[in-house]
Amino acid sequence: IFGAIRPQLASLRNLEVLDFSMNAFALTLPPQMGEMASLKVVDLSMNRLTGGLPTSFNALTKLERLSLGSNKLSDRVSLGRQLSSLTVLNLEQNRFTSIDSSIGQLKALETLTVYENGLTGPFPSGIGSLVSLRRLSMHSNQLSGPIPSVVGQLSRLTDLNLSFNDFSGPIPTEIGRLGELSSLE
Repeated sequence: IFGAIRPQLASLRNLEVLDFSMNAFALTLPPQMGEMASLKVVDLSMNRLTGGLPTSFNALTKLERLSLGSNKLSDRVSLGRQLSSLTVLNLEQNRFTSIDSSIGQLKALETLTVYENGLTGPFPSGIGSLVSLRRLSMHSNQLSGPIPSVVGQLSRLTDLNLSFNDFSGPIPTEIGRLGELSSLE
């Protein structure tokens, strides 16, 4: 399937799962998708989508899984507390440059994959507030500065991959408190 994702999809008010992965959809994500209040799973990975994440996605309060990996999405990742059910956020292999601190409001988030983007600057501050996080994959970006000690407060982490960035300084001793950690890269 190819072309644009049509705004008329928003009329499917009872739709819970939208999986258009591995197609050739192009252009931007229509803001009208935020009107699909019943959505629990959105998988639009492996397409050719461009532009940013519409702010209307914050209205998808039942959303549990959002997979937008392997596209050409860009700009800033900005999602907030309205997405209180979101447990999986896959945004890998895009062109995002930063993550807004509001991501720390996603208290149910268990998996965050943002590897192979264009993330720059320091470690995103909001990530330290993701108390349910089990898997964090941020490798192959251009993050810099020290790895903050707040990473040691993510007590449920089992997998942490920060490799292939430009971090400097020592590994924080607080990482030693991550008793469930089974993979550290």
